[in-house]
Amino acid sequence: MTTTAAHRRARTRATEPASSPAVVRVACYTRKSSEKGLDQAFNSIDAQRQMLEDFVAQHAADGWVALVDRYDDGGFSGGNTKRPGLQRLLAAVRAGHIDKVAVYRLDRLSRSTVDFVHLMDLLRCYGVEVVSPNERIENATASDRLTLGVRMQVSQFEREIAAERIRDKMKAARLRGLWMGGRAVLGYDVDRHRLVANETEAEDVRAIFALFLRTRSLVATLRELNVRGIKNKSWLTQRGRHVDGQAFSKNTLTRLLTSVVYVGQFDVEGKIVKADHTGIVPRELFDQVQAIFAESKAEPGRPERQVWSALLTGLLRCAACGSAMVPTYSVKGSRRYGYYQCQRTKAQGATACPGSRVAQGPIESAVVERIAAIGRDPALADEAVRAAHAEVASRRAELAQDARRCGLEVQRQKAESDALVAAIARQAGDVPELRQKLAVVREELQDAQARAKAVRDELASLKASVVSEDELRRAIVSFTPVWTALFPAERARLVRLLVERVSFDARTGDTEIQFHANGIATLASQGDAA
Repeated sequence: MTTTAAHRRARTRATEPASSPAVVRVACYTRKSSEKGLDQAFNSIDAQRQMLEDFVAQHAADGWVALVDRYDDGGFSGGNTKRPGLQRLLAAVRAGHIDKVAVYRLDRLSRSTVDFVHLMDLLRCYGVEVVSPNERIENATASDRLTLGVRMQVSQFEREIAAERIRDKMKAARLRGLWMGGRAVLGYDVDRHRLVANETEAEDVRAIFALFLRTRSLVATLRELNVRGIKNKSWLTQRGRHVDGQAFSKNTLTRLLTSVVYVGQFDVEGKIVKADHTGIVPRELFDQVQAIFAESKAEPGRPERQVWSALLTGLLRCAACGSAMVPTYSVKGSRRYGYYQCQRTKAQGATACPGSRVAQGPIESAVVERIAAIGRDPALADEAVRAAHAEVASRRAELAQDARRCGLEVQRQKAESDALVAAIARQAGDVPELRQKLAVVREELQDAQARAKAVRDELASLKASVVSEDELRRAIVSFTPVWTALFPAERARLVRLLVERVSFDARTGDTEIQFHANGIATLASQGDAA
């Protein structure tokens, strides 16, 4: 080639327009710990985003483009990752929609060292870089990651020191008698860190103390409060939403009746101090109520709370209100009587639900007898088998849908894995980002395959769970003689194997048993083995 031709070709290359840089999609993430000031026209979140968009615009020559989607967390702490904006950001990263994440400072992303390391590992696996206009962020080498780790340790240290200072300041303020946050209690409103008596509610509080002094019973007091319509304090959320007060329970009523707030004091970590507000309950009335509680705790012969075998724990439900019926007991003389009590009546008193309680022995015997009767009554056996078959068919349909979804997920993960393998093969050298992403995809593929196998295994077990009436009767007949020889824990396991739910209706005395979808077949197979 002649010199003239070479010069001409060089001049031609110089006049050709340069190729446009590849588009780099940058997501701007912002965070502010408190909600204070977020209602302003231009708040801290807006200021952070403006600075980040200007920062991205300065790199327009490199192809940087700020995404329109906003990833903002206003009023969320950086001490954890339970933030809606951050979770949407991570979802977009996993979907491959983001190339860089821009943050005002690293502590906007996280103030927890452990969370920060996990976030950076996740972003690195997807080839996403974190950038900031105020800090230099390098994450390529082990030294870079060590430096980042030290910086995050300092950030977490600052957060913990600030939290300790706040706690100490609040404790000191409470020791001086100031109200330091939280919802006000019934009878008071909050005004600039001081409790101010709400006269209407104060009358209700004094009435509650007087009622308990007269009845000497939490249940009787709850019953009267429900009749009068007296409830816990209503309140406003930080966003101004009104929340109605709930009906009293034994726990909330006990907290009210034992709170020194009502005599103008605070309990600060076990130390009683004079508060900067006026008490609304006479001291004599308050002391009389405390004496009742002290007497009940020191009652001679009062047995310690015990845990004993209750066959239907976790299975028995109240048919009237749907609440669980939990085991408890009462004491008469030296004898203890066990029974199951509706949780709603336990919390709010007997008038809260008509299905208040049932004796433990009769209800457990009725359930065991009903199971045993299936083996003696052809009609009951046939009904149990039909119900079991219907439940198995319903569960099969659900599992079939799950199996289809799992199969599609496995196919998708396999296709993504194959695409990454092909992309790595096309590259001339080593591509660590793609290999890391491939490792993540393969791990997700293994999880999807494991879920698919679990669904297939359950489907296979359901196919083997079809049982005939004769098999059921033989199983129960062979199990019935063994029942009396079983320990309480073994009896409970056997009932849970077979029964999914027991409903008791105190109004009619009826007991309804719902069997597990494959419990009948399992019982039959164990009966044959026995």
